[in-house]
Amino acid sequence: MVNRNSFRLLAVLLVHFAIASCAAPLATQAAVKVSTKNNPSLEEKAIEAWLYFYPMLLTQTRLAAEPELLRNSWDHSDDFYGKVFDQASKPEADTVHSHAWLDLRDGPINLHLPDMQGHYYAIQAIDLWSQTFSIVGSRTTGGKAGTVVYLPPGMHEELYPSGHWPIGARFVEAPSDTILLLAQLQRGGPDRAKQISGLHSKFLLRRHADSFLSGTIDADDTAAAVPEALAQYLAAGLSPANALLKIEPADYFSWAAALWGSREMSLSASDREFAAEIIQLGLYPGRAIQWQELTERRRKTLTVAANKASRILSAEIQKNGIIHNGWLYPVEEWYVLDGDKVSVSQPDNYLLRARMALRAPGHLPLEELLTLFAGEHETGGDVLNGGQDRQYELLFAPGDLPPVNGFWSLAVQETEGATAQNFLGRSYLGSDSQLTENPDGSVTIYLSHQNPHGEGNSDTFNWLPVPATDFGVELRVFWPSRKYGNEGGWEMPAIIQRIPAE
Repeated sequence: MVNRNSFRLLAVLLVHFAIASCAAPLATQAAVKVSTKNNPSLEEKAIEAWLYFYPMLLTQTRLAAEPELLRNSWDHSDDFYGKVFDQASKPEADTVHSHAWLDLRDGPINLHLPDMQGHYYAIQAIDLWSQTFSIVGSRTTGGKAGTVVYLPPGMHEELYPSGHWPIGARFVEAPSDTILLLAQLQRGGPDRAKQISGLHSKFLLRRHADSFLSGTIDADDTAAAVPEALAQYLAAGLSPANALLKIEPADYFSWAAALWGSREMSLSASDREFAAEIIQLGLYPGRAIQWQELTERRRKTLTVAANKASRILSAEIQKNGIIHNGWLYPVEEWYVLDGDKVSVSQPDNYLLRARMALRAPGHLPLEELLTLFAGEHETGGDVLNGGQDRQYELLFAPGDLPPVNGFWSLAVQETEGATAQNFLGRSYLGSDSQLTENPDGSVTIYLSHQNPHGEGNSDTFNWLPVPATDFGVELRVFWPSRKYGNEGGWEMPAIIQRIPAE
């Protein structure tokens, strides 16, 4: 039997080898450059540094927001989204959500999955830079029962005899010892609620055999503590994003430098190049800065840059996409996919990375989830409003509902982005709905505040109630089966204001 210390040494050597031999990044867009008037090179680098650190610190803040949650165990409630996000960012009702923080310091974690019985699901693995690095689920690995093994950094399944692993296991190598799993499972109609709940509870996380892995990976207890001010903001109920923006630049940069470059935050080749560029700011990987020991010029530069960078991040931006029939189709691809493996396509674009982290943990690739919007100012035409008895409709030609391998849903959003509530308790219409066809096989979906068929009419199957105020409509397509919106792709019909019959 091979000595465990040999395994430990081999794992450490592999980590260093992986860092040293990291390939050049796939950059399709230059890193963000923000022009400044006062000492542009130094201040610009400080702004870039703030944006660069933001995804890492936001993930750490999200982790700190759940101190009571056990590691390596699922939380099947939506409390995560209530604590970690603003109200507008809560998940839509078309999927059931779970999340788990995995601690891989003592070795791999096995995720045992049941047969999904045809229900769509996706489980993202997200690193401490808020970047998705793997997706297992219906699209990538199928829906049959099986086991996924999440390996610590530097560990490869080839190092060990196959008999140590579950038969047919799929392996995912993690870039850090702590990772976040986010699971989404198709909710289905009310008649399938019990079945979905049963499947959900069978996502089992188990530590791999202690006799095989104990001591292979040394624990790293040197992680920097959360700044006291940040902990107080979280305790007061602020979301992690808002709490992180409120701390002082001294706390922000000191915490970032202490975390940066630790074993949990291994640096890529491009990260190391950037580290060399900002040393003149007093920021060194893995070394906590002493704010008062910095020169007055450095403190002023970092303070001004932090204020500017937070305003840049918080500024409202126009969604990038193509508008057709009043719908906004996204065109920006954030990821490069290779089976279940995911890599970032623009690693040096720090502003984009920060905005994606702020928008959602581990933004899903378009191949997994395509989202279209209508009713917003940037889509052109009139803003949708359900007041004054206005009624709208969507007419799908026969056999021309959204093409999917997974499922689709259509939901109404209020102006602040939250899913609109209504007296029917109907959050969406879609693949799981009992939609009534017209005589010619087409399907009409009605968007109105009052019953489009008249007050008291029992026919509500194709009615999606809207508020008597401005609203937007969101189409979510999980695992699209065709291209959408360009070069002959499938197109969403326009939302037409309906003129009631007299």
